[in-house]
This record gives sequence, C-alpha cells and structure tokens, in this order.
Amino acid sequence: MSPVENGCTTRAVHPLARSWLTRNDPVGSVVPPGSSFASVLSSDRDPAPARGFAGPSHEGRILREGRAIPTPSPSRGRAFTLIELLVVVAIIAILAGLLLPSLAAAKSRARQASCLSGLRQVGLGIQMYADENRGLFPETTHGISDTNRSWLATVRPYLGNTDAIRLCPADPRRNQRMTNHGTSYIPNEFLAVDRVDPFGRVIESFRRIEQITSPAETISVFEIADSKDPGAFNDHTHSRNWTKGWDAVLDDIQPDRHRTGAASADHSSGSANYLYLCGHVVQIRAVTIKSRIAQGDNIAMPR
Repeated sequence: MSPVENGCTTRAVHPLARSWLTRNDPVGSVVPPGSSFASVLSSDRDPAPARGFAGPSHEGRILREGRAIPTPSPSRGRAFTLIELLVVVAIIAILAGLLLPSLAAAKSRARQASCLSGLRQVGLGIQMYADENRGLFPETTHGISDTNRSWLATVRPYLGNTDAIRLCPADPRRNQRMTNHGTSYIPNEFLAVDRVDPFGRVIESFRRIEQITSPAETISVFEIADSKDPGAFNDHTHSRNWTKGWDAVLDDIQPDRHRTGAASADHSSGSANYLYLCGHVVQIRAVTIKSRIAQGDNIAMPR
C-alpha cells in the first residue's frame, strides 16, 4: 500500500479508499488523523463524508493541500446584470404607455356618467317646480340681485341637498363654484328669461313649459364654460346671442367638457351632456354642435 503524508503522520491508504479520494477530490485530499477507513469503505456508491471531507453534493468544506476551502452554496441565486434590469424597466415603461390612455379614457367616462346623473336629477327638480308653479320654468338672477330667486334656490326643496348634484366632477372650477354658491350647469336663457322691450314689457316668453311644442328636442340645461365666473349670478346662458357664432357659444357653455387630453384650439374635440326639457340627457360631440352653429342653427332655440 502506498503511504500518504499527512502533516507528520504517514499512513497506508487502502486502494479502494485511494480510488474514492481520487474521484471526489482530484487535487489530492488527505486523511485527517484519527479517521477510520471503514467509514470511507462503508458505502461504495455514496460514502458518508468523514470529518473534514465533503461528499459529491459539495456541501460543507473540502480539505485541499492541507487547507480548508469553502465551497459555493448551490442555493445562492445569480444577480441580475445591468442590461437585464434595463430591459425590465423598458418593458414596464412600454406597458404603462399602453395602459395610461385607456385608464384616462375610463376615468373621463366615469366623470361623464356622474355628470349625466346630476343633470337628470336637475331635470326632475325643474319639472317638480313647474308642476307646483303654474307650469313655469324656474327663474334666474337675470335683472334681479336676489339669489334666493335663482333656480338653484327654488328647486332645492325638491332635490334636498343640491350641493351634491349642482357640480360636475369634470368641471375644473367645481371647488370655486362650490365656495361661491355657483353651479356647473346653466339653464337655457330662452326658457328661463323673458325678453322685454326698453319699457319692461314682455315681448317673448318660453317660460311656460306646456307651450313648448317639442320638449324632446328643446335643450333646457347646458354645462357651463370654464371661463365663466364661479359666482352665483352666472346661473343662465345668453343663448339669444348665439346667432353671432361659435365664440358666442363658447362664452357660455363648454361643449368639450368631457375629453381625454388637452382641449383643441377651437374646443371642437370631446363632448358634453345636454338636458332636454322632457327630462332625458344626451351626450353630443362638440364638433356636431359647432357644425350646427356654423349652419345658422341656434341649438338653444325652443322647438
């Protein structure tokens, strides 16, 4: 048997033990003092590692050239490279770019639906007021300084808390209008304000609802323009002036209230909700309203 030097000790190594050592540690392992070759020879397939030895799983420490060297743990994960991280970030950015427009559109639709519901309740309040006031449409502050005569105050008994419905969630000035007792919705001047001559005599009136031939084709309430002062006295349109063109319309209402992204220069992209005298609410595209105005059709005129 061949001797193996281990420190100051020389021992003989059994041929089977030398074969096992060569297979599991080709650099050359040494047999620690006091070790028994029986433990080495006890298992020909997967011998249990003696103290100072590591089996084929490479767990623990292996003695090489008389020194203990740690072996890497197989459970330790490989770290991501910078390129891999950048690829992941790029993929997330692309997905976000695809999803954000859809989320913005969904948010806009939700606000429009809430606005539509508020307008429908306003229509119910106006109808109940008319039923108890000789069929007349509610008044506005036109020509008077008493805000208690405004439709916002006179329909309150029929709607309860009008603060919950008089503001559109898509109105960028809704908080100011809340503070200043204003509203996101304004009635049609034709229905709410009588036309009088210089002597105060009424020369045109559509306030009596029953005289409107086609209530299903007559718009009663619009969404107020962003440019309008948020005070309580801006409670009706000046729609008799809309024959002057698109700019006159934009002075009163916001035909592109509901849109995604910034407004176009002429406010013809997007849409708005319109309450009709019969009580139903319709969403109409701004470009459609602009086209009708350009053709000389005053959309506020009672039908």
